[in-house]
Amino acid sequence: MVILKAEHLQSGYDGTPVLHDISFEVEDKKIVAILGSNGAGKTTTLRTITGTVRATSGRIEYNGLDITRMPTHKMVELGIALVPEGRHLFNRMSIKDNLLMGAYRETDKAKAAQRLEQMYEIFPRIKERSSQLAGTLSGGEQQMVAIARGMMCGPRLLMLDEPSLGLMPKLVEEVFSFVQRINQLGTTIVIVEQNASETLKFADYAYVVSEGEIATHGTPQALLEKDEIRKIYLGRA
Repeated sequence: MVILKAEHLQSGYDGTPVLHDISFEVEDKKIVAILGSNGAGKTTTLRTITGTVRATSGRIEYNGLDITRMPTHKMVELGIALVPEGRHLFNRMSIKDNLLMGAYRETDKAKAAQRLEQMYEIFPRIKERSSQLAGTLSGGEQQMVAIARGMMCGPRLLMLDEPSLGLMPKLVEEVFSFVQRINQLGTTIVIVEQNASETLKFADYAYVVSEGEIATHGTPQALLEKDEIRKIYLGRA
């Protein structure tokens, strides 16, 4: 079942086009990667889906519903969450309070408490430091908090923008293992990444964006068999 579909998206900033023709599909409970070099249009794709950048053309469907012009806050109610690049935590608030901010629209306190305990189970390190200020954490720990906060609204679809950015290789592996765990619990994942080689190890399907268009797409195995993809995006001969 397709949960998210983008068709011929075009968008940009202040009249300057960035996306020229983006089409892709995301199947329910799968991990779909959007890969490409810096400036290719990956982040703009996520922003266009969530409505923070308005599509000038094209259509976006979520679970069969047209959300192309839908306000961002309405998408949260539908079960869509975005963890933006750069984490954007409240540095002077505790980890616990950062997480609870992710459930600010949840009126059922028992449900919010249940989600908090689930995040502590998935991310035991942030449970140990729940009273610590978010701004004092390492980059990897902050990324864990950002992902956990995104999960606090109970999304069916979680979109991650460059979660490995600025992290050491060991922490990248750790963060990606958490992403896989969340997916195994039933959440659909769309992950935008420059780190193609590591992302292709666990993604179910991937799209490669170049200059605001889909350059190619396929399963990780199929993409790794293409010489051009290996050379340009994976640095392999």
